[in-house]
Amino acid sequence: MIIAEGIKAYCTKEVDEENGKGFFRNYKQLIATVAGVISEINPKFEYPYAMASNLFEMSNNHIYFARHLPRLTDIKVEDNKYSEVEKMLNYFAMKLLQ
Repeated sequence: MIIAEGIKAYCTKEVDEENGKGFFRNYKQLIATVAGVISEINPKFEYPYAMASNLFEMSNNHIYFARHLPRLTDIKVEDNKYSEVEKMLNYFAMKLLQ
């Protein structure tokens, strides 16, 4: 749900209560896994969790922008093909991790 709905899933008044019940456990595990990969690529990178969560949020935002507000992004999403999103995420990640 969080991957599909992004920020709408956890920017609610009940987020603390829901978090306490473990609602976001899978998302946090996914972020931790990606943060681990980031740390393996560059052990000196200071913000692996921030980068991991931003990559997921960035992908959701730019898919939305491509579909509804195309002047806010440089990518195109057609027929649910996300190759440009993947290319953009790789570009940002590799530039930051150098």
